Amino acid sequence: MTIERTLSVLRTQLQFELLQAGAAVAESSNACARIQRQVDECRGRCDQLSHGLRDVLGDAKTNPEMMQVMHRMYRAESNVLRESERELADAAARDEQLRAELASLRNRERSLQQALQAQRSKQRARLQAKQIIIADDLWLQRRPA
Repeated sequence: MTIERTLSVLRTQLQFELLQAGAAVAESSNACARIQRQVDECRGRCDQLSHGLRDVLGDAKTNPEMMQVMHRMYRAESNVLRESERELADAAARDEQLRAELASLRNRERSLQQALQAQRSKQRARLQAKQIIIADDLWLQRRPA
């Protein structure tokens, strides 16, 4: 197998890896966006519950049972929010890692492309040198002695 053929095969394999990596990055980005929406919604619910608790505490006719229920709901929602934020941080780290891997693959592809172009240039130069030698030989053969 020639060097050019080997480089072409490697480049084709790398392009397949690039497609897979690109798909993984897209999936990861979608997951981050979905989790971010969940965090935003959860934060909104926590804010609403917090305002509701303040309103209940400010009311002179405070119902202790209602206050306990609202406080439990707030704690539960806060726990969900913390867990969602942790999940978002993990997803963002994974997304960053996948993007770095994709960038590395792109760099490898560029290097392979440059090596392939250099190899093709060498082959063209060799072919031109052969053609010049053949032309010189023909010229010498036609020249009267």
